[in-house]
Amino acid sequence: MNKRITASIFVVLMVLTLFSIGCGGEKEKAQQFMKEGDSFITKADGKSKRLEDAIDTLGEKLTPNATSQEIKSLADPIDEVSNEILIDIGKAKESYEKIVELGNVGAYKDYAKTQIELIDKESQMVTEFMRMLDQLEEFYQDIERGIQRDQNEFLASLESIEERVHTLRTECDNLRQKVKDIKKKNKL
Repeated sequence: MNKRITASIFVVLMVLTLFSIGCGGEKEKAQQFMKEGDSFITKADGKSKRLEDAIDTLGEKLTPNATSQEIKSLADPIDEVSNEILIDIGKAKESYEKIVELGNVGAYKDYAKTQIELIDKESQMVTEFMRMLDQLEEFYQDIERGIQRDQNEFLASLESIEERVHTLRTECDNLRQKVKDIKKKNKL
């Protein structure tokens, strides 16, 4: 009888030990995925300066007399960097989604969900900006083809996109702060 009790206690202790190792492993995985995702975010952030420079160049060189080819040559670097950023944040999102799929990992899951929400907003913002560039190129192409377009309608369309980008930027700023707060509060 004592051997059965001892064996049962041993089995229970083994199960508890394995369970606690498994729980620790989940948090370690979450931490690893978080670091992986954060490294892709850092990589994308590093490309933001190139994007800003390309946008500034477009703004400086854009003239009413520009050709569609000139617009395209100014927009191409913006498209290129934007696509690189979208790839990086897409990889980050994949890492954060792995955290969400884990079991009980506490604040890591909140952090990951907030990062995913931020990435989705940033993707929308980049996509909207790229749409604005496409419309700009198209407008100049139409001018070259002799197609008359209503400038007020065109400007209203650009303003609408610009407002959407501004709203998304504000939402992104708020989510970035929330990410920082979660990370700091929970010492992740």
